Amino acid sequence: MSECRHGLPSGASVLRGAVFAFSAVYVCIAPASQLRAGETTVIEGIPHVRNATQPPGGRVTIAPRELWRVGGGDDEMIFGNIARIDRNDAGDFYILDTQLCEVTVLSGAGEFKRTLGRSGEGPGELYRPADFFLRVDGGVGLMQQFPGKVVLVDGEGEPAGSFALSSGAGTASSFMALVDSRSRDGRVVIGGIEMAFEGALTRQTYFLSAVDEAGVRQKTYLSKQNTISFADFVASEQVMDFVWWGQRWTMTPSGQVLANPERNLYRIERYDTDAKLLSVIEREYESWQRTGDERIGAERVLRAAVSGYPTPPRSLVIEPTDPDVSAIYPREDGSFWIRTSRGDRPDADATLTVIDVYDADGNFTHEIELEMPGNIGQDALYVCGDRILQVTNSLDAFISGQPGGEETDEDKSDEQQELEIVCFALGDL
Repeated sequence: MSECRHGLPSGASVLRGAVFAFSAVYVCIAPASQLRAGETTVIEGIPHVRNATQPPGGRVTIAPRELWRVGGGDDEMIFGNIARIDRNDAGDFYILDTQLCEVTVLSGAGEFKRTLGRSGEGPGELYRPADFFLRVDGGVGLMQQFPGKVVLVDGEGEPAGSFALSSGAGTASSFMALVDSRSRDGRVVIGGIEMAFEGALTRQTYFLSAVDEAGVRQKTYLSKQNTISFADFVASEQVMDFVWWGQRWTMTPSGQVLANPERNLYRIERYDTDAKLLSVIEREYESWQRTGDERIGAERVLRAAVSGYPTPPRSLVIEPTDPDVSAIYPREDGSFWIRTSRGDRPDADATLTVIDVYDADGNFTHEIELEMPGNIGQDALYVCGDRILQVTNSLDAFISGQPGGEETDEDKSDEQQELEIVCFALGDL
């Protein structure tokens, strides 16, 4: 299974089926075995790989070529709010639409195959899905946001049971919100919020835990406490931050977890399948100072994210900087890619983003400059093996799709507001 995540704070006619040859321009890059930028220091028994600002291998410029697209005004397929795209071992794409409460399955060529799940309260049904994970039988586990539960559907779309998450003692919590998940070969890790109410106070525990097939939390990788007073609710980016903001965690092909737990620090923690910290990967990095317009954009996202709370916030506290890490993309060979706040603001107009490339040991080897159309601040980007999928207008769809979310700008044309999925060939690296 390929891990595919975007960089947000997430009929079947193929419009353009022509497959273009992949092209790339390589800039002064040495063999991968020679590209070792990191210096390793052991601190309290944990290796820390510390990388410099610039990689020894320089920069690779790649121009991915469009293969196909679906959605948009001229297509039979319509999407409401795409929150997740993943790809299975057979090369099929699974696309979660939270507005339609279903996962659309497309072939590797972009052809419609089936849908999984639907809105409702019966078997195989749910409301407001937050995310999903792939199951080994070709089906999915659909995660209802609140009250949190997982609805299982098999590969043919038939109901296959459901469960609520519970503690190690086996007690299910009815006050649980589920946020996102990953899976590898039947191993499932889920991120969520457990809540306890004390008068006007809500004590929240953010968690990232491995769960078994019954939903019992087995191992916890990361957790954080947060208390909200709805009598005086202040929504703070920093206080409410966790690894699911910006998709700052992922699973590797071997089932390890990579996570960036601190938004203002370029630090990646690697955990084994028992949630033991194996290593820390760091890089010298200067955080991106937001402009006035960027602060306004961050306010829009935070306001939408808390719009479902029982009381609107008295105020919003916005950080002066963007999170250092925008997204983590694992690769099948054990290496991984990092999107950053600075990489998402490239100097060249033709460049969509610049990605940091790390080898399997955590050494910053080189950069990849993606020359492709799009707006990284508005569109969602998914890296799925040798494919890149871009979802246009994803940010506006996310904001308008939240409970009480603002309406999309009426001055925008229909074309600007519609979601379209565009698939590009990445090629061999």
